[in-house]
Amino acid sequence: MKKILFVLIALFGFAFAQGGKVGGMEIEYSTKKPLSSGGNEFLISLKKDGVLIKGAKITLKAIMPPMPSMPKMDFEAKAKEVAEGYEAVVHFPHGGTWQLKFLIELNGKKYTYKSSVDF
Repeated sequence: MKKILFVLIALFGFAFAQGGKVGGMEIEYSTKKPLSSGGNEFLISLKKDGVLIKGAKITLKAIMPPMPSMPKMDFEAKAKEVAEGYEAVVHFPHGGTWQLKFLIELNGKKYTYKSSVDF
């Protein structure tokens, strides 16, 4: 898996890539530029047995838990289907560790994949 992500980064110039498993599917997500404050375009792919899954509804939530003198922040982006999978733009107001929740609805079933990013 790590080799595949490294090859994708080398071939397509993605600045960031991660992935895992959710509900018997493989999920991978990446960005084309390094994460920064402002808009960040995420490319998300869902695959089962190596085949790209189409027709899912994906919502990407970015959450920063509350800290001393700073309230909890959360932002939500609906992904749209594109040729390579799904695309969502998440706006981070500032750097730090952000929790990511991918809420996936496919064929009437709901799945959640959790991850985090730090920049």
